[in-house]
Amino acid sequence: TGEFLTNLGSHDVATYQEGLRKLLQFLEKRPHHFTSIEPVLQSAHEIALLALDPISANRNKIAKHLREIARPDLAVTICNQILTNTRLNYYSRTVLCGAYCDLNQFDKAIEVAEVGLRYSPGQDKTFPLNALVRAHTLKFKSNGDFAEIEKALEYGHQSIDLKIDIYAANAFIAAAIASAKEDEIEFAKQI
Repeated sequence: TGEFLTNLGSHDVATYQEGLRKLLQFLEKRPHHFTSIEPVLQSAHEIALLALDPISANRNKIAKHLREIARPDLAVTICNQILTNTRLNYYSRTVLCGAYCDLNQFDKAIEVAEVGLRYSPGQDKTFPLNALVRAHTLKFKSNGDFAEIEKALEYGHQSIDLKIDIYAANAFIAAAIASAKEDEIEFAKQI
């Protein structure tokens, strides 16, 4: 059920160890669900280490890794727990946006990332901006509304203007290709 990760505050080591054992057993028995089991096992082991000290920063990372092992539902639970204490945590909101995108809940994804964008400082705005690029791109792909891809490209340019890194580039490239706009695709090639 993943409860052993959503109840880290209880410091119940036995329950946590049993939950982790079941998770690893599950992953080892179903390698065909993933193109490679190694990154999934690595994420599971990183979750184990991060859970030893369940501060908000580590719980954010746990949520990120839960998305990697195909449990965005648990990532949503953990991020929402963090946001009950620090509702303006832009990094939690960025991870939550990604988890909602994984669950095809694009409106929720956009809503949480927009709040994160309002409260993120300086260059850290790239985290929610990149999340918004992805959310709007995926929403466009699901409903064909051109306003969504226009918004994705707008956020993509804002992110790139702040800082060009692999995350901003990948998000923008996906949006540019989805838009099928030659000028945006050419700009994406330059990036």
